[in-house]
Amino acid sequence: MPPVSSSAPILTTTRTPPAWSAPSSTTSRSATATPTPSKPTPPPTPHGLFLVGYLNTVPVTCGGYRTFDEHTRTIEIKKMYTVPRLRGLGLGERILTTLENHAAQSGAQRSILETGVRNTAALALYTGIGYQPAARYVNGRDPAINRAFIKELASSTPSAQLPAR
Repeated sequence: MPPVSSSAPILTTTRTPPAWSAPSSTTSRSATATPTPSKPTPPPTPHGLFLVGYLNTVPVTCGGYRTFDEHTRTIEIKKMYTVPRLRGLGLGERILTTLENHAAQSGAQRSILETGVRNTAALALYTGIGYQPAARYVNGRDPAINRAFIKELASSTPSAQLPAR
């Protein structure tokens, strides 16, 4: 990734590792036997990564991935967005390639995503970086409105996982 100038968006992340990842050797484990008070357990966090790009302190672009199928090590790209005034500057591609690289380093083998048939900029971005048209993967989606895509990710070993923050 090229160096970021002071006027370029800065990426910040929140992350949970994909389900197929081996636990980190730095994972802390509690040895307490004290029961915790009865509180509703929050739902599990989807495994993946979500990125937000900022221009100064204003969020201007984002995207994420989540585990779609553990068995096939497939991730699904979600919530790709760039504010209209900054489109065409490569921010979406930067977010997407960062997501793909992180997923591959975490053991993912393929990526899937959907976009609307009228979203020509997204269609051009996805096909331009190697996504191929695919059969719909969500039941009930109208193929006249939605387009599904798939891409095989560069192989990487789980030992190349990014360190936890």
